[in-house]
Amino acid sequence: MSSTQALIDSLTRRQIFVQRYSKGEAARLFKRLKRLSKLIKSEIGTDFNRLEAEVIIRNVSRMSEVLLKSFGKDLVKGATDFAKAEAEFIQDSLKFATTATTFSAPTMQQYKSMFTTAPMKLINGKKITAFSVDSVIKQFSENKVDDIARIIRDGALAGHGSAKISKQIFELVEGRTKAQTESLVRTITNHVGSQAREATFAANSDIIDKIEFVAVLDDRTTITCASFDGQFFAIGEEPIPPLHWGCRSIRVPVVKPEFDIGSELHGERSTPTGQIGAKTTFGGWLKGQPLEVRQEILGRDREKLFRIGGLPMEKFTDKRGRIYSLKDLKRLNPLVFQRLP
Repeated sequence: MSSTQALIDSLTRRQIFVQRYSKGEAARLFKRLKRLSKLIKSEIGTDFNRLEAEVIIRNVSRMSEVLLKSFGKDLVKGATDFAKAEAEFIQDSLKFATTATTFSAPTMQQYKSMFTTAPMKLINGKKITAFSVDSVIKQFSENKVDDIARIIRDGALAGHGSAKISKQIFELVEGRTKAQTESLVRTITNHVGSQAREATFAANSDIIDKIEFVAVLDDRTTITCASFDGQFFAIGEEPIPPLHWGCRSIRVPVVKPEFDIGSELHGERSTPTGQIGAKTTFGGWLKGQPLEVRQEILGRDREKLFRIGGLPMEKFTDKRGRIYSLKDLKRLNPLVFQRLP
């Protein structure tokens, strides 16, 4: 296989490990939040009035801040270790998949910048918001403290007993907070991994020609990521995953011709049903899926534009990955709409 195909094969397989790692990290860190829930239940104790509620809220807030700060430190430490491991993995992949003999690693300053000056730019509808790792952890922690305080205060005003308030806090932690923790850890892990890989690409720019965007080939992939799959960009040029909360996409280096191993063997990409050729794009994969899978990913109207109108995946979003409305698509692609029955 060519160097590019070998690297796609290597990095897509690696991403499966990364997803398992982030799930394990989320489970480990979530134990701290479950402990917080138990401590709060103990602090609340017996029934209380509105005045006593404010004292309890102050105590619970202090307790929450301490535990959530520890949660944040743990998350950053794990992400830092992961970033170094990812950079080493890229170097090993380049050694295996190219004819180059010398390789470079990111500096310590580049590792530190992943948490401070290199923001995640996440798409939510038409809006793109930039978050540093530090700021998003801080925001998550502050929101949890506010959520817990609100439950206690509202419960006291409504005359709820301590048992009911404790139950609501438990449900908050076990429900929405657990899902948010998993999404937070997955997104930060992908961001730090992407930054570590991108820094390693930059350090080896004498070997690497450009970067290919690679989305996961399954029905959980967003239109945004699917639209970029198979497109090429310069090192450091956006879009750089994660593009949204829970994003699983990666970027794979394309080496310069003089360093390409140039084998005739073909690489592979992973899918839920097995391996397919490394050159298969998301659009090519989607064409071979059942109607219900295409509709699950695109929606009924966009699926018709894709299947009948022949609109390629990259036309469903703007250059920054924001999904076009059907009205925008009709304005930009009038001939495609004329093909529809």
